[in-house]
Amino acid sequence: MFSDLVHATTPSRTDEAETSANDHIRRTNLQRVLTLLHYRGPRRRPEIALATGLTRSTVGLLVAELAQRGLVTEVVAPERGRGRPSPMIVANGDGVCAIAVNTESSVLTVALVGLGGVVHQVLVEAVDGAEDPALTCDRITRLVAELVTCAGPERRILGIGVAVPGQVQVGDGVVRHAPHLDWREVPLAAMLTAATGLTTTVGNDAAVILGATSAFGDGLANDLVYLVGRPSGVGGAIISRGRLVHGASGYAGEWGHVPVAQPGRPCVCGGVGCLETEVALDRLLAVAELDGDDPEQLAAALIRRDQPELETEARRQLGHLEVALRTVVNALNPGTILLGGFLAALLDSRTEHERSALVARAVGAAAETVTIRGTYGDAEQVLLGAAELAFVTLLRAPDLVGPA
Repeated sequence: MFSDLVHATTPSRTDEAETSANDHIRRTNLQRVLTLLHYRGPRRRPEIALATGLTRSTVGLLVAELAQRGLVTEVVAPERGRGRPSPMIVANGDGVCAIAVNTESSVLTVALVGLGGVVHQVLVEAVDGAEDPALTCDRITRLVAELVTCAGPERRILGIGVAVPGQVQVGDGVVRHAPHLDWREVPLAAMLTAATGLTTTVGNDAAVILGATSAFGDGLANDLVYLVGRPSGVGGAIISRGRLVHGASGYAGEWGHVPVAQPGRPCVCGGVGCLETEVALDRLLAVAELDGDDPEQLAAALIRRDQPELETEARRQLGHLEVALRTVVNALNPGTILLGGFLAALLDSRTEHERSALVARAVGAAAETVTIRGTYGDAEQVLLGAAELAFVTLLRAPDLVGPA
């Protein structure tokens, strides 16, 4: 009898291989269903089956497992006309959350973000310029504790994602250089993990914005370059053939430090005449006599063109932006250039002809196929993108999450 028990409970190598293959398929299918609901919103079972190519019976089993793990819920949505109400399957954004952190030189933002991109609560604290990383870590830890308390024990918080305006080393979350924060070689991920007890992942702010814009939006071009103008300067990211380009160590997309003026103003990076020293939000706000950094408010002032000094400054900055965009087009031949933050305001204040002129002097035919457009969703997208840094492990392996 003992030998029978051993035989029955010890699988052969063939059985192990089949079990492993079946587990992989199941995990992949769970991932596909949860990812669909997370990024594209609630779906009925037949819609999930159509979108994933799975059978309805398989979808039913997967949804049941995800629900048992507390990752999805069912909501009864009344049908028009006769018949039984059809349940909608919804990512459980109320029960499964991440904490998103956005670090800027003037403000620190910490938010509780639910699965499915639901922003529950946002805490904002003013920062008086660059400060010691340990002090910033203390600020974040205090705000995280406040959010965790408000969230209550019924919400599972998977981790923390942090967006930093600087170079972040892929893998270990070390901030190699964040000029506007005056940080060098800061092990921010390890510091926050130790201080909060929550696994922390750190990424470049422009990269997380672009990732969220692509994931939660209507989709972006397969070959796209993103430049975003924020209070901390100009950052950027690149999508090539549908994938985010990290570079050898994760630092690709530093468009703010492309030289555009010689001679030019000294830059915090040590260079001279960098894009972000010549194209800067603070100068536009000062000339426009605007308080705050709302890019849409700035765009309205620029579009009116009733302030000669502001128009002169805008044209000067656009001239330097043209130099940078010509470099972008010549080097990468993107299909789309997406401008965010105050760069979108500059773009929207121009005529169609003036927009086209920003890349018209690129070499060869590359300028003929590139589209330039602006976006104002950066403030929310940076929080969604930071939260994604924490959600990514869950989305890759939902079966590793225990029952709710």
